[in-house]
Amino acid sequence: MLKENIFIIDRVGDPTKKIVYAPIKNYYEVIEADYTHDVLEEHLSALRLKRTLHVVNFKEATPMLSLALTTRCNLKCAYCYADGGKNENVGDSNQTMIQAVLEEYYRFIKAKEKKTCKIAFIGGCEPTCAFDLMRFAIRISDALAAENDIVVKYSMATNGAFDEKILKFVTQHFNQISFSFDGPREIQNIHRPRVKGGESFETVLKNAIALYHSTVAFNIHTVVSEFNVGRLGETLSFFEAHMPHASVDFAKMDEISERASVRAPSHQAYLEAIEAIRHQETSLKIGTTATNGFAYLKSEYCDTVSTPNWIVTIDGRINACMRGSHETSSAFDIGYYDSEKQQMVLSHEKIDQLKQFNIEEIEACKLCFAKYLCGGGCPYMRLKDQIDCDSIKKLALKYINEKLSEKEQLRSIKRTLKKLV
Repeated sequence: MLKENIFIIDRVGDPTKKIVYAPIKNYYEVIEADYTHDVLEEHLSALRLKRTLHVVNFKEATPMLSLALTTRCNLKCAYCYADGGKNENVGDSNQTMIQAVLEEYYRFIKAKEKKTCKIAFIGGCEPTCAFDLMRFAIRISDALAAENDIVVKYSMATNGAFDEKILKFVTQHFNQISFSFDGPREIQNIHRPRVKGGESFETVLKNAIALYHSTVAFNIHTVVSEFNVGRLGETLSFFEAHMPHASVDFAKMDEISERASVRAPSHQAYLEAIEAIRHQETSLKIGTTATNGFAYLKSEYCDTVSTPNWIVTIDGRINACMRGSHETSSAFDIGYYDSEKQQMVLSHEKIDQLKQFNIEEIEACKLCFAKYLCGGGCPYMRLKDQIDCDSIKKLALKYINEKLSEKEQLRSIKRTLKKLV
């Protein structure tokens, strides 16, 4: 780091050059690798004249309420960190708790004088396996929203293995769907078989296409394991053929090899596979869980922990992290549902602790050029000591170099147009 938030980084592909990079000033400029003090002073002078960009801060955001409806699942995914599809510890939430939580949530939103809120059905396992509870929750929520003059938007993470009745309900009531689908028949059926055996491909493909053509905001979430890491090009072509222009996010499988029937790919294999599909001609909007946030500057990795959101498990724990809600550890617990008093109890001390997951408080982030892009990395992975900062830095370096190339191309076009005038 040259000065606070000003960095000298590599120009990829040209060892004779470096880049002066100031993220909060949106500044990317090439210099010689053997630069002089005078050259740096010129750039520092230019930086003083540039305005400072907005850095997203999630701490003052409005919490989203996430209701886990069940630990049941209709699939038995090979890589599920929530142990979905197993018979033990299967259970559902209940109407009494759901109603009490919704009433408390709308009181909170109204007290904050907010006119909009978001309610998601994630956590637990497949929410459509508790369809009656989902319908109940939305009916109560709609009534409370109308009573308090609040606009509510519904979202859900689903595996898409549901019937026509549920599909119709989803298209009528939901605003956004994160749809887990791993693509071609063989990959989908090995990764995501039905809980009692058999294929899920046909049902999931049919529902994916129906949602793609609906008014619901729809994005595909595809998990990358050692099994399919070499087949991402094929997967991309499959989605292109069935749902052109759709959004597809590729996520590296969590490191849970002791519980999974497939293994996670190496970081290097994953990065190389993602790099390869970036050069594939496609209309799809491709993202990865590692780089989706690079398009904006932020001081924390995610809103779910930093806000924090309220993820209510079926047993009444209130958690700020969806992955954390599947564990007995209380690292991300921010409260609980008191069944005797039928009310939520939040720990403001724990909420304040979670807000410390930011680039100013994490020692390893303070001097890192990529800090405003990654926001300190996933808090859950950081606590698990599974943060791969080297891979994040490689991705960030590539992203910054690409932004610089775009800037240089734009300058070249402007110079050409100027000559033509």
